[in-house]
Amino acid sequence: MLVGELPHARLETWMETPGEGDHDGFMDLDAVRIPADAQVVLCGPLPFMKAVRSAVVAQGVPGRNVAYEILGPDQWMLHDEARETAAV
Repeated sequence: MLVGELPHARLETWMETPGEGDHDGFMDLDAVRIPADAQVVLCGPLPFMKAVRSAVVAQGVPGRNVAYEILGPDQWMLHDEARETAAV
């Protein structure tokens, strides 16, 4: 895993099935200390990332230090399909 190649990097995982990750259940950042100078990378659906980003910023990490990648349905594809359906 590439995290091991980064100095001072740490990966924290939450898994629904107990024992499969560092933490069990839904993500709760109250139990994780995040340094104020951390570079945080989020990946997931937008509602999830909004909640996690808020928790990270509440711990003192500047919003500019939070990068993200949205996972979810392809909004452009859905828009194109809706337009094609309306044209029929």
